[in-house]
Amino acid sequence: MVEKMEEKIKKLTATSKIYSEDLNKVKDEICKIIIGQEELIDNILIAIIASGHILIEGVPGLAKTELVKTIARVLDCKPCRLQFTPDMLPMDIMCSIKKNKKGEPELSHGPLIGMNFIHIDEINRAPPKVQSALIEPMEEPQLTFNGKPEDLEDVFIIIATQNHIETGGTFELPEALLDRFMFKLIIDYPSPENELKILDIQRRKNHLKAEKNIINNKKLEEIQSHCNDIFVSEKIKKYIIDIIRKTRSHKEKLKEPNEDNDSEEELVKLGASTRASMALRDAAKGRALLDGRGYVTPADIKSVAKDILRHRILLIYPGMETDKKVDEIITKILSVVKIP
Repeated sequence: MVEKMEEKIKKLTATSKIYSEDLNKVKDEICKIIIGQEELIDNILIAIIASGHILIEGVPGLAKTELVKTIARVLDCKPCRLQFTPDMLPMDIMCSIKKNKKGEPELSHGPLIGMNFIHIDEINRAPPKVQSALIEPMEEPQLTFNGKPEDLEDVFIIIATQNHIETGGTFELPEALLDRFMFKLIIDYPSPENELKILDIQRRKNHLKAEKNIINNKKLEEIQSHCNDIFVSEKIKKYIIDIIRKTRSHKEKLKEPNEDNDSEEELVKLGASTRASMALRDAAKGRALLDGRGYVTPADIKSVAKDILRHRILLIYPGMETDKKVDEIITKILSVVKIP
């Protein structure tokens, strides 16, 4: 039995190495256009090959839209950009009204049908009833149109962005929607050196485009299928569960330095769900595949844990719910959970 398992892992690793070379070509091509965001690009590729949706948070002007367009170009996928606004209605996502041959208005499919990458800009600008319309296509994936379920593309990824600084005219994303995003990624300003490179690229942007179709749609489906087959041992599964369960109860000392009280207070109001366990497993598979391995290691789990968990932990005390504080809690959890 052990020999058969070792042989299976060897075959998975051999295939992973081939796909890893292709994915790194994709990354290199994207990095020609998107400068200084290698870690972000890695995580987006991991989510794509693991069939997960992505929430990106950052200020305007950091090339989030250009990033999605470039990824769609190199992966031969059909992109669709939706600008969310406060006056949107759910039907703007679920259907559209077009004129038929007779010039009469007719109900037609919405913008999600037939598309692979859906870039939702400023997702928190739309009201809750619009946000809730995303839950079905993110989970199933299908979209109910005119009372009937319509299948979405086999490769279907939502990449949503939001600005964490500007809060006027925005609506908080509910936990049910946040939980359906595999990753919450933070995009920050580039370094001075990289910003100089960006200025040079922008000066000649009309002459610089990423190569098209490095991986076609069919091959991407194969990679996603292979990612699903990456081996995860029982010890690694238990490690995932231990991490997730630890997020549901976290205590810290909350006192001033001159206080004598050594008691600890509970900080977590809502911990990570079972869906988070599956997301952590699947993202770790994607990390392993990107590194050319057919099996998941504890390092894979730790490398994706913050991006998987930061939007799934809700704290009790108002004012403490910042990504920085939650990231600190996740770091502490990873330091105390026993590594297999």
